[in-house]
Amino acid sequence: MGSFSSGPGFAGANNMMIFIDGGYLRKNVKNLVDNDDINYQILAHYLRDNGRLDTRFAAHVIRNYYYDGIANVKDAESNYDGSDKGLELLDVSSEMIQEKEEKQERYVTPIKNLELFEVRLGRHVLSTVGGVENRKNWSWRQKGVDGLIAIDMITKAYEGQYNTPILLAGDADFIEIVNSVKNLGTNVVGAFFPGHVSQELEYSLDKKIELVKGELLNQKIIHEN
Repeated sequence: MGSFSSGPGFAGANNMMIFIDGGYLRKNVKNLVDNDDINYQILAHYLRDNGRLDTRFAAHVIRNYYYDGIANVKDAESNYDGSDKGLELLDVSSEMIQEKEEKQERYVTPIKNLELFEVRLGRHVLSTVGGVENRKNWSWRQKGVDGLIAIDMITKAYEGQYNTPILLAGDADFIEIVNSVKNLGTNVVGAFFPGHVSQELEYSLDKKIELVKGELLNQKIIHEN
């Protein structure tokens, strides 16, 4: 891997970058312990220690990237059509979006303050199909998060900023990203929750880190209520 020797990091070390799909991580942790209170610093150390492909070289993390979608109350304006019903929809959706935005800001702010962590945010969009009468069935979806991960993983591999990427994700959308990075001559390590990962994505990884409840609890990465 001589083409990567001139990038940042330490000579003779396995320079790593960790890419975390926050939505995937939080959803699966909630399924395990009914909360998303995660010690991200310990998680990063755990991924570093278990993501080494060659123990002859010291593992050095250049940076940890956390990706998530965040709500924006301005998105509610797209629901307003000038009618009375539209005004009601605007009021109700604005309140919901603002509450979500404030909650998400409280969650990601401590992550931003962690050493060697960078937070990259896409959008978290509220679908108001059916109007106010159907609000119990409204749903949230992420937009732009996968694209941010793709850009960072591929451009940083091309620029030789790391030797080994660790991707914490489970969606099939990441298969082509993994393959593109591998085609640049880099081994890709994947971390995922067993049973909640695309089989094809799992097959594409050079090394796998299975995130299981017992180990995450023992390492104090997560805790039960």
